[in-house]
Formats: sequence, structure tokens, C-alpha cells
Amino acid sequence: MTNAKFANETFLAIASAENAKDLWDVWRRQMTRFGFDRCLYGFSFYTSVRTGQLGAETDFIIFSNHDKEYLDAYFKNLQIKHAPLINWAMRNTGAISWAEIQRVSKELNDPKALEVMKTNERFGVLTGYTVSFKSVSERARGAISLCAKPGLSQQDVEDIWISNGETIVSICNFAHLKMLTLPLGLYQSSLLTPKQREVLEWTADGKTLSEISEILGKSQTMIEKHLRNARNALNVVTTAQAVLKAMQLNQLFLPEDADK
Repeated sequence: MTNAKFANETFLAIASAENAKDLWDVWRRQMTRFGFDRCLYGFSFYTSVRTGQLGAETDFIIFSNHDKEYLDAYFKNLQIKHAPLINWAMRNTGAISWAEIQRVSKELNDPKALEVMKTNERFGVLTGYTVSFKSVSERARGAISLCAKPGLSQQDVEDIWISNGETIVSICNFAHLKMLTLPLGLYQSSLLTPKQREVLEWTADGKTLSEISEILGKSQTMIEKHLRNARNALNVVTTAQAVLKAMQLNQLFLPEDADK
């Protein structure tokens, strides 16, 4: 199969994905065909490039097929905050070879970054490329790390990139943009119950508490309870924040809710 035909079939499969899990399955499967069998995709609307802060861990959208033990080392032990690849992706757009990241990290001699590199070595996460995506918001950042199959040297990876790098970057960018159109639950779980979603939708439409109560035939106390639970589920303080976050995660006005 030619690269053009392969890319076209991949783009069609990505465009046809109806949910985030199916999209991720297509994405990682196609990356494996290029030689990258372990992938880690991360995105957040709440980073701060100016301060270098990733935001709250509960706000990360993560997909990966790395071993659970490796992911625990990154997220539960918060090594992600010191990972050289993450720090690069926070401030840059495009693709970078892991050889370049490793060279810069060793020159900086940052103990925490070097500890992350030791973790990578322990789990065989040694060779690959990272693609960081352009965003219209300075708070939103996303990237995917592509780890090469065991046995492939970084020079092998560079050869793969010379032949297929442009196609890989195009596929990854298209998949990332598609991901942002789909309902995104943090940690791939459903954030809102149907009732929580319903009251937030009416709030987004500009309805007051008393108006929502009348529309739904429920007491204001019950409406307030749904709003409170929605705020808790979204880990925010105000209802305005809840509406904004739910909209960003494509959790409101879902097609399957149109007949409720």
C-alpha cells in the first residue's frame, strides 16, 4: 500500500470515529504500523505556558497503551511534571526526536529530569518521537509521545521519520483535532449524569434557577442539588465554570440527549 493510500484510509477511519475510545484505537493501531507500538496522548485546557504549570492532574485527558506500572510512575508519582518531553511540548509545536531531548536533558543536569529518564530506561521507553499540537488557546496544550518498538535504535527511528515523518505528523494532528470534537470524559469516564447535564444545558441557555425548576417540574432544591453535583463532578467552584468546562469537554447538547 502506498503512503498516500494508507494516509487516506487512516484519515477516513479517524473521521468516522464516533467516540474517543474508538478514535484512540485507530490512532494507536496506525502508529504501530509505522513502528511505534506504545503511545501516550495527553491534553488539557488548563495549562499555563507562562508559568510552566500543567494544571490539576484531574484535568488531564489521557490515552495510552503503556504498561500500567509505567503510567503510575508518571502520574501517581507526578514525574510528568518534570518530564523533559512534557516540558518541551508545553513550549513548542511540531515534532522532536528523543535523541535531542535526551541530549539537552543531560546538558542541563536537572536531577528530577534525570530521574524521569531513569524511569524511561527501566521500562524500555528509550527511542521515539514526540509531536506537540498547535492550539488556539495559550491555556490548552496537547501532545503525543510515540515510543518505538523494542529493538529499534534511535537511528532506526530517524530513518522511519525521514520516510514517513510528514505523514505521521499529519495523521497525529488530524486525530488530535478530531478528538477535540468528541465528548471527552476525564480519565475516559462519564463526567455528568443525564440530569446534571440537563440542568447545565438549561443554564447555558440563560435560564434562571426558578425557570429551570418550572421547565423540568422539579423543586429549586432539587435543581440546586443537580448543579452542585455537576460542579463537584467537574471539579469547579461556580456554575459558570461548570458550564464552560462541560462545553470544552463536549459534554453538553450531545446528539443522544436530543430527545430527552
